[in-house]
Amino acid sequence: MPEGECRSGQTRRAPVARGMVPRLQRQEPIPMSYADATAFAASLATTLMVVIVVFQAGDGTHGAMPADEFDGDEDMVKLELDPWA
Repeated sequence: MPEGECRSGQTRRAPVARGMVPRLQRQEPIPMSYADATAFAASLATTLMVVIVVFQAGDGTHGAMPADEFDGDEDMVKLELDPWA
């Protein structure tokens, strides 16, 4: 019997109805606290070796990103991490 065939001679297929791949439930992102954003920023700074800023968004959550990509208001920046300093 050739590989991939059943005893009935039919080819085995994944248990997906009509060739459609089932979609996963959409999950909302978890808001990032200041402590989480700071830890994430430290990891990014040492991995990428670029200056990282921690900022507070308008809804009170925090985020981290490379400083050269940040185009928001300077008042939003809460911390700046420079791996070369």
